[in-house]
Amino acid sequence: MIHLLRMGAVSATEKAPYAVYHGFDYVTPIMVAVREDLPEVVVFLFRRGDVRADVDNITSALFLAVRLNHVECLQALLAPDSPVNANSLNQNGRSPLHVAAGNASLEAVQLLLSQGAVCTVQVGYGMTPLHAVCSFAKKAVKVQILGMLLKCVGDSVVNAQTDGGWRIHTSALRCIF
Repeated sequence: MIHLLRMGAVSATEKAPYAVYHGFDYVTPIMVAVREDLPEVVVFLFRRGDVRADVDNITSALFLAVRLNHVECLQALLAPDSPVNANSLNQNGRSPLHVAAGNASLEAVQLLLSQGAVCTVQVGYGMTPLHAVCSFAKKAVKVQILGMLLKCVGDSVVNAQTDGGWRIHTSALRCIF
């Protein structure tokens, strides 16, 4: 892939139609690199520079890396000179931390928190990453992710509730057991 990019056969921002590619209507080289877990290609694309202007494309790649738990690609996408950051929102208004917590992506949660992800952000119906981990995460790592998230939040978030009235502290205890 790097060879094709170097030869100019494929533009880093060129969108190719792809009907079913993890919910995307199109794919770009950076999305393919993330999907195939090729962090060296992500780094190459950033060095080329033409991908930086396409913030929507990089944000899509960021969420794909979080969903697939491709931590090395996630690190490359969150590089200091990247136009996206750990608090970027996707088209559904979710943060990467919500997705990582809900998918029980322990390494992605750790990386996002180390990159300054805000663990108190509420999206949608007032859902926080704590709600996401309790609602969607697999039991095997729930406790570890809950521990990391609880370390970074205060009482205000632990006692926060969704628009539907679901309180964190009650649900957090329920989801552990």
